[in-house]
Amino acid sequence: MKVQVQVVTITDDGQESMRAVACVARADLTPAPLGLSLAEGKTILQAIQERRSIAIDYISLERQGIRNICPHALAHDGYRWHVRALSIERQEYRDYVLARIISVSTRADGCTGDPTDDVAWQRFIKLRLVAHPGLNAGQRAAIEHDFRMQQGKLDVESRVALASYFIRRHNLDLRDHPDLLPQRAQIFLQNLDEVNEAIAKAKEESKLLIKQRSTLTEQAGGRATPI
Repeated sequence: MKVQVQVVTITDDGQESMRAVACVARADLTPAPLGLSLAEGKTILQAIQERRSIAIDYISLERQGIRNICPHALAHDGYRWHVRALSIERQEYRDYVLARIISVSTRADGCTGDPTDDVAWQRFIKLRLVAHPGLNAGQRAAIEHDFRMQQGKLDVESRVALASYFIRRHNLDLRDHPDLLPQRAQIFLQNLDEVNEAIAKAKEESKLLIKQRSTLTEQAGGRATPI
């Protein structure tokens, strides 16, 4: 049996590479250094393909415990692999680091949620990068050449759901930190506020869509219903 899942990776320059892990036999799935066994990895892939929920024993910085989730995609932020999923308890879409998953088990329930309700995943935004304004003219010219900026800027398109990883990875959220000198930061995100607003807006829109779908599903007697 073969599976097809959506896999997204983010390169160092912010470019997104999306591919479907399609026509990959489960027997050919080799374990990676993610803390998951081959069987657990296959369980996640199967859940994505078949739109089924799974239970993961997950350890976060706050607590370790069971999370019941409906996964729909895998993504790599440049450092780590994540599974993008609907949290059944919280009724919101979240990222779960694969290396933090202790164990995976199947659940009898299907997923009443739909990936189209994950607005932050479906929506894209441009991150507008410039040389740090604290640099002198010569230094800015060097950075603009280094990053191949056009007319002093570089637009990096990202899924809203993945934008925060790129921002943190390049310390773009620390632009007002007194210890982060312009020579160390080098680049500057001009539209940080716009990006943060887009993230918050997508999250709120998703919550509304999830709630609407849940209501329709209850009215349909537990069957997933399109909205």
